[in-house]
Amino acid sequence: LKGFSIIVCCYNSAALLPDTFSHLAALSDAAAYGMELILVDNCCTDDTAAVARKLWEGFGQPYPLKIVTESRPGLSFARECGIATARYDYFLFCDDDNWLSPEYVSRAVQILESVPGIGMLGGLGIPSYASIPPYWPRNFYIYGSGPQAPENGLTDKLHGAGVILLRKAFDRLARAEFRFCLTDRKGDQLSSGGDYELCYAVRMAGYHIWYDDTLRFSHFISADRLTPDYTRRFIRESAPAVDVLDIYSHVTRQAGTERAFSSHRC
Repeated sequence: LKGFSIIVCCYNSAALLPDTFSHLAALSDAAAYGMELILVDNCCTDDTAAVARKLWEGFGQPYPLKIVTESRPGLSFARECGIATARYDYFLFCDDDNWLSPEYVSRAVQILESVPGIGMLGGLGIPSYASIPPYWPRNFYIYGSGPQAPENGLTDKLHGAGVILLRKAFDRLARAEFRFCLTDRKGDQLSSGGDYELCYAVRMAGYHIWYDDTLRFSHFISADRLTPDYTRRFIRESAPAVDVLDIYSHVTRQAGTERAFSSHRC
């Protein structure tokens, strides 16, 4: 079914949802395309679900909201849960701190309809800092923001923030019994890599990973994420994913996409 299932995966996201939901409610093309909002409660211990319902009612419910629960901690599991609930053919992963531009969906449609073979589409996340400490370097992009390729077009991988995954690509992975090796972000742990793993899998399934910097959103970055301790912790806890991603990188370089995927298991 043509349209967008916007999937927001949450772990204790109540404080972030007002701004994120206000931008989702302001998408200028909600009436032009089939759309739904899916919030995945991934082991929240706050009132994320109740806040989401109240906020969406306050914004006039421009399109339907579903709230589902994933009891396995981990962003990769939460995304799978959202996909299992989705009714439309385009899955848009909007993080709980992503503020999509009003034309995000319409611009995505233009790109997807003009470039055949796309399996995942990503755009430019523009960091929106709560405050910038004096030691923070200019143009230092981290936490799913900044340019993702030297130029628009084919790329190897995309971060999960604001990315659009096509159902046909994910269905092909499901038929091949694909399973994530990486959980990605898990509760308070800063593990990562699940988004890159998904990109490698989609490439191995024979689809394009496409970047376009005219597809834009703001990525809110709170002050606590700009401390040296937090940044070091993020790098340390994300590092184990490199071993898994290096294997994917090797397989995609050494073998044809379909043949490589048919023989790969985690």
